[in-house]
Amino acid sequence: MRWWHKESAPGLFKGSPATHMHLPSGLVHYRLGWKPRGNQAGLVSGSSAGMGDTLRAVVPWLEYPDPRRLDVRATLRDPFEKLWVRDFKLDTAIPVIALVDSSASMGYQGVYDRKQVIARILTVLARSAYAAGDAFGMVVANADIHPKLRLPPKIHRSAPLWIAKHWPLFHPEGNTAQGLYRCIPTLPKRKSLLFLISDFHWPEPLLLGLYKSLSHHDVVPLMLRDPAESEKLPSSGFAQLQDVERGDRVFVWMNHRVQQQMQHRANDHLAWLTERSKRFGIVPHVIADDFNPQALTQYFLKRQ
Repeated sequence: MRWWHKESAPGLFKGSPATHMHLPSGLVHYRLGWKPRGNQAGLVSGSSAGMGDTLRAVVPWLEYPDPRRLDVRATLRDPFEKLWVRDFKLDTAIPVIALVDSSASMGYQGVYDRKQVIARILTVLARSAYAAGDAFGMVVANADIHPKLRLPPKIHRSAPLWIAKHWPLFHPEGNTAQGLYRCIPTLPKRKSLLFLISDFHWPEPLLLGLYKSLSHHDVVPLMLRDPAESEKLPSSGFAQLQDVERGDRVFVWMNHRVQQQMQHRANDHLAWLTERSKRFGIVPHVIADDFNPQALTQYFLKRQ
């Protein structure tokens, strides 16, 4: 059972969401430790031959007869006087897909409204993918996939507006995210960049099962935390705690010992997620307050 201190947070969406949603100005610049395959031009250095900035090989003229890529030095060094040209790696587009947990705990409101934080993450990822020429898609699921919050991966400039228009349909409920399993057969077959967005209060079989099923993709877990869950708990007096998934409420007399216990519990949960993720070569990124695109960019730089 999971308990949190109940607080309120100001709203982000007022009036029509499609016209009043604030679009974040920052972008996430993701760097990959692998070479994508494909013929769709993008910004990520791929493994296929084509137009790009990364030299792939120097090949004979007959293999790639392009005078613009003539390698004068390699040609002059050849004792058989053959012509040689430079062959570059194609800068390739990749699918960027967000998998969002919509169990009841994802509607938690503490210092920040978790629904707003998720909306900001999705908007920034959609804008970042479009700026890089990549396809963006999203899936929202609890026990089942939410059909009206499912966006197939493709390159579309209007994805942030689509998110703003449909995000009021996001109503977290239930106590499981098993529906994320159902989207796995619909994901692209080629390796993709997947952002797994959740607070990860999951049973261990669900976490390890998803990691195993998604092992051929590049998975980035985005763990949502809130200061009201541990760091900003009241140090004394009565506090009303609520299990947001079951709806149970209880009054607790807060003191320093109880406060420390809840902080230790939050730290143990993060350590649990980190240890299980490392088994699959995955490093989670913690969003402990509002979403900062620059912090996620730094995550990719450190990971690489």
